[in-house]
Amino acid sequence: MGFTLFALVMTMTPGPDTLLVLRNCVRGGRRTGAATAVGAALGVGTAAETAVG
Repeated sequence: MGFTLFALVMTMTPGPDTLLVLRNCVRGGRRTGAATAVGAALGVGTAAETAVG
């Protein structure tokens, strides 16, 4: 139960990717923020695929 709670809290905590997306939204608008979010998601997906495969 302790690990599950910890994992849930860590998943909900905003990290550097969230801050980068927010900053780019403020500076460049919705399209720039969306492109940043897609890039961050692709990076996480690539890292996960590398770790698994």
